[in-house]
Amino acid sequence: REAFALHQELRGRRPTPQALCGSDAQRFLGNSNPLVNVSVDLDLLHDVATISLQGPKDVWFAVGFNALTMSDQPWAIIVDGNGEVTERKLGYHQPGTLLKPSVTVVESQVVGSLRSVLLTRSVKGASPDYYTFKPLDGAEINFINAVGSGPTLSYHQHRTIGQLTLLPVAAASGASGACLCKGAPVAFGDAKGTMEYTASGVGDEGSGSVAFNNHCAPQPRSDLLAMKNPTCDLRNYSGGQIACHHMWSLLDADQSIPWTDQPLEYSLKFRFWVEDYDETYHTMLRRVTWGIASPVEYDVPKCAEGVMGCSMENGTWIHSIHGTFSGEGHLAAAHFHCHAPTCLSMQMYRCPVGTKVCNATTGTLLCEERPRYGHGEDDFGEPGYILQPPCLWGSSDFGLEAPPSVEGYVLGAVKTSNASYGHHGEMAWQQMHIFDKHISENYV
Repeated sequence: REAFALHQELRGRRPTPQALCGSDAQRFLGNSNPLVNVSVDLDLLHDVATISLQGPKDVWFAVGFNALTMSDQPWAIIVDGNGEVTERKLGYHQPGTLLKPSVTVVESQVVGSLRSVLLTRSVKGASPDYYTFKPLDGAEINFINAVGSGPTLSYHQHRTIGQLTLLPVAAASGASGACLCKGAPVAFGDAKGTMEYTASGVGDEGSGSVAFNNHCAPQPRSDLLAMKNPTCDLRNYSGGQIACHHMWSLLDADQSIPWTDQPLEYSLKFRFWVEDYDETYHTMLRRVTWGIASPVEYDVPKCAEGVMGCSMENGTWIHSIHGTFSGEGHLAAAHFHCHAPTCLSMQMYRCPVGTKVCNATTGTLLCEERPRYGHGEDDFGEPGYILQPPCLWGSSDFGLEAPPSVEGYVLGAVKTSNASYGHHGEMAWQQMHIFDKHISENYV
């Protein structure tokens, strides 16, 4: 944990009733380096935003401002492997729309393996398709950034999110800083901010920062907030998905990185069944996700007497979490995402409209999934592999049950884990494929 500096968002805005904190500032600075090194210098007096980007010299890299995912369709700057700069309004998992240039390239240079570009533009966006910097309305700007595998824009090789904190610059000294004001205590689950990686020694090539964006909903949507699960709050976060990034070594500061010349290897096996599309027969599906954690990851505690969610079953400690939420569409496939060796089972129930808490007592079981460890006796059950068979619905011609409707119903999920030991980054995430069209009146 010592590898990270945790930055909590506690910037106050009103040190006195008469003055806004930093309201007289005319210049703001911010820097972040999750994948692409991003620096922003805002000169409000002269309406100039100076943006510096640095990334690999031979491949494209990009930054999209005021976004956590591509679905936010942000204004983005793309620098290709030849140094050409373009601007886009990104689409949902699409390159989106090419925009007219609003930035001026002041400088572009390559030093070693890195390309740096220095850009300027107006603080205000040229249109709603461009981002407008508003440092007085909020100090933090979320952004997405990605690095490609080739010189021209295509599917990214690496991607992550980051956060810029814009700090006011004192006119006299030129130093930047934040205003800290005493306020009400931040409730558990509400602390936000960033984790900044600090390299710990020889061979440690990690760098950058990442925004903490976990959010745990109150019961009955999820149990985690009531459990005070560490993944709900930056101050308690102990590790997991957010801390896993390219070249980040999750070790204590006094630990050296082992096996630098021996990469760890593992195997994944995929099977694809392909059939030509027939519009008279096949149904187009869409993917939705329903998480009952934060909403994706959470910590499984080392169970003991009195720990919420823990029970002893056949000599083994079991930890359970529950969640209640609204459904949509007809179910075609359910893939419940959880991790070995912690995950024991996940169940999903359907309950009548108006049900407050949906579970085995109040609802009907729709799907239960349990990991199966290969032992060579089942089809495709090779030793050394783990399979978690999904729930599938479809035509009775293939021995499947009809797709159930969950439109308007209340759904509930239960996740159980082996909690003899604690685990970080476990998941309770329902990855669903559904359809909206009523294919048959027999579907119930």
